[in-house]
Amino acid sequence: MGISETRWPGENEYYSNQFRIIQSGGEESQRGVAIILDQRTANAVEKIHYEGDRLLTMRLKGKPVDLCIIQVYMPTSGHTDEEVEEMYEKIDELIDSETRSKDYTIVMGDFSAVVGEGKEGKYVGHYGLGCCNQRGEKLMEFCRRREMCTTNTWFCQDKRRYTWTMPGS
Repeated sequence: MGISETRWPGENEYYSNQFRIIQSGGEESQRGVAIILDQRTANAVEKIHYEGDRLLTMRLKGKPVDLCIIQVYMPTSGHTDEEVEEMYEKIDELIDSETRSKDYTIVMGDFSAVVGEGKEGKYVGHYGLGCCNQRGEKLMEFCRRREMCTTNTWFCQDKRRYTWTMPGS
């Protein structure tokens, strides 16, 4: 992971008439995170924090409370468990340093995890897919510890239940 940096709006950003794209990533096509905002939401951006090419934190000024979004691209199965553990530690650090107790905090992105089918307390809903894998267990533990939930498992979706399939599967 790269060095942690805080940058104000302008660097690593792209604008169009309708959208603002905030991204952090390297030259490799396998890395990088981004958040796309409409113009109204883009005007609410208060702070952006880049943490290497796999984590991006953005604070939005809101009413009645502010919103803190942490965008994640977790290391894939080709990476070690230690690299995944380091990412969860970085996410914990970002939550502790970049969010305030009154904020709504959203941690979103690609966790390269499968939480499986079936409800798991208040952390995983009824509509997951497949069988839980080791990375899914790690994600559920993170959710339990931080009192968060995997929201995409709480809604029945007939289409687009997953975003990626392994080549040849």
